[in-house]
Amino acid sequence: MIDLEDELTAKGSPIKVAFVGENGSGKSRRLKQLHDSLRVKGVRALLIPADRHIQGNIMERAFQHAPNIDDVVSTTPTVSIDLNFQNLLLQVVLSLASEDTKAYDDFVRATADWLAKKKQPPEPTPPEEKVPPFLNSLGEIIGHKVTIQGGRPAFGRGGPTMSLAVTVDGTEQSINALSDGEKQILLFAIFLLQKPQQELILLVDEPELHLNEARCINLWEKIEDYLPNVSFVYATHSLLFATRPSIRRLYVVERGSADLEVSRAEDIPDATLRRIIGARIQILRTDAFPVFCEDDAQRSLIIDLFQNDQIEPVLAGNWETVRSAVASDAALTGYLLGKVTKCGIIDRDFHSEEKLNGMEGLGVFALPFSESESVILHPNVALPTLSRFGLTLSYDAYAQVLAGAAQKSLPRSMQLLSRQVGQDYPVKISYDHDQHIVRNISFKVDDNAEQYFKNAARQMFKAIEENDTSHILALFKGKDLYRHTRNILKEVHRVDLPEVPAQLYTTMKNLGNLRDHLLSIPELSDLKIKVLKFLASSTSVVVVPNPK
Repeated sequence: MIDLEDELTAKGSPIKVAFVGENGSGKSRRLKQLHDSLRVKGVRALLIPADRHIQGNIMERAFQHAPNIDDVVSTTPTVSIDLNFQNLLLQVVLSLASEDTKAYDDFVRATADWLAKKKQPPEPTPPEEKVPPFLNSLGEIIGHKVTIQGGRPAFGRGGPTMSLAVTVDGTEQSINALSDGEKQILLFAIFLLQKPQQELILLVDEPELHLNEARCINLWEKIEDYLPNVSFVYATHSLLFATRPSIRRLYVVERGSADLEVSRAEDIPDATLRRIIGARIQILRTDAFPVFCEDDAQRSLIIDLFQNDQIEPVLAGNWETVRSAVASDAALTGYLLGKVTKCGIIDRDFHSEEKLNGMEGLGVFALPFSESESVILHPNVALPTLSRFGLTLSYDAYAQVLAGAAQKSLPRSMQLLSRQVGQDYPVKISYDHDQHIVRNISFKVDDNAEQYFKNAARQMFKAIEENDTSHILALFKGKDLYRHTRNILKEVHRVDLPEVPAQLYTTMKNLGNLRDHLLSIPELSDLKIKVLKFLASSTSVVVVPNPK
């Protein structure tokens, strides 16, 4: 087995590592020892300890002393890291805004010169702004739209001031409305995204601090996605967090014993499981049958679709953690739930039919549409709702609206499709080498990858061309479709739907008959029957499908 420090410091090979153990087992001490050893070797490493606190308003002044990431992770740091990140927000955004202003001034001067020279090539191109994409990245990480209150920083006698705002359920609120866990994730993101392409080893003690497990997994995985060259090393109490599929090396830490590295093919010993779980994980003991799902939107849909069917949705974080939870060791499942469960529901996203069929064998079922947000755009749900907003559309007219939204969603959907194909069909690399030189490097792409990508793209084009609502909802990202559908309805039909899909879902539910509309969608009725049959066949608990 390659030494952990050697693998962490290997160039171009970022990895994710987890140390898991009970309180007092020595996880934090192990993390600090690893950090200090890396720093002695001159490695860029940053330790985020567990004794961190987010206090007071996040509105910053006098930003001269905010920590710079290069100072903090250098081998001879000039500042010590302040995990409240005082003044950091203002420094980073003002710095980016200053770069935007300079770039725009340069563009104006270049355009003036171009006009003076009678438009001789090359024509200047407008610069890409840095502040909006930065705020968008923060918003995607925490799951809420992030903006600057008032639109821009304010300048007064005491210097510049600024506050961020988040949009929750369509309402703009102060950033201080976030939970402590979300605030710390936001501040880590601001700090780390100063240089998203940096190479760094980030050691995090108790990533689950102030967060429930599903939210913890969701938020940290988004930060991981934005930092492709960073290796993450975690010390955690959470087995679900530590056993995520992306964790390459897992160590169980026990007091007085050497760290035990556990491979993917091995089970953690039962006695160790009992000690780690302790009171850290809430045990779910209800008469209802637990079904793992990805997020709150899915949870709401499952509650309404399976009403009175002895079903209890349990948040897991994403499709991989749903699959892992369903396929988890029976001993762990028993400790957590007090009963056997082998079922989960995930978004369809851009998974291949072959992959989805394979997961169904495990008891993981995909929604018939791309995301749970897609369901509210189905004609059987959307048309009755629009009529409540004063807009009556025919099926064909609404299908044209949805096709127009799909056309606007196409670039991003193609990008997400290509990313999923890259994950499902990784490139195979072959090479020869001696002690110092690598030779005969070749890259081979799986033929199935090209065929799948072409077929999926062709289906997207065809769905738009034929105004095929079912295939549009299955092939295009639900959140993007909702945003563009909302914009079209607002611009063309003067109907202003809520900005956030969850808010519209709540409105639909309050208007009544939502469940009837959901069950009128054949694909959802089929999913319900399929899940209930699977549960009935895999447990001694009798699950009787409720016809309504």
